[in-house]
Amino acid sequence: MKTIICMALLMLLSTQSGAETYSWIDENGTYNYSDDYNSVPKKYRKNVGRRGDDGAAKTPAEAPVPVKSEATAVKPATVADADKPLYDGKTQEEWRKEFDVREAELKRLGLRMEQIQATVKNPSNTERGSLPALIAEYEALRKEYNEKYKRYSDLVESARKAGLVVVMKK
Repeated sequence: MKTIICMALLMLLSTQSGAETYSWIDENGTYNYSDDYNSVPKKYRKNVGRRGDDGAAKTPAEAPVPVKSEATAVKPATVADADKPLYDGKTQEEWRKEFDVREAELKRLGLRMEQIQATVKNPSNTERGSLPALIAEYEALRKEYNEKYKRYSDLVESARKAGLVVVMKK
């Protein structure tokens, strides 16, 4: 009987350890955990969440809010609507809308470029005189796409600097 009581007491004491756990989200949107603060990369230390005995866990408003592009959804913030955090003067929803507009434009340009490529590769239903015009249109679209992708990349970088975690569309 004494053995069972001792083992139960040891099990209870082991759950009351003084360990802290640190969590952070990297630039890929991956959640990372460590029990050693020194193993947290320096660039993530200002946004690290701390959980431990003292109950001083980071509140949702302080934690970085992931914003994912196109293929993955935005993870919703867990704060009340009146207390929505601002990231460089914008809410998460405002950032998301701006990403959606730019991603939709890139997608539209990409689809049109694919259509032109398919037509040029298989010109059986196309007049011969229209091929140079299609090639010229493709080159103009490619230039426009590259410029808009550069602006999209700048937006991603601005969002990251504002404290959001963003996965960039390829």
